Amino acid sequence: MEQTISSDFIRGHIDTIILRSLFSGTKHALEIAAFIEEKSGNKYEVKQATLYSALKRLEK
Repeated sequence: MEQTISSDFIRGHIDTIILRSLFSGTKHALEIAAFIEEKSGNKYEVKQATLYSALKRLEK
């Protein structure tokens, strides 16, 4: 059975995780999602709705 990271565990930290993904430069949403998945060892896949709402929040 493959282990995953619970969304509840990530909740409240997604903004920080997204900002960390941008540390090395500008990325498109799909690149951010791929970065998060890669850095989590393929144990967490950010949902599009979560990603886009966080990006909108951070944009403000």
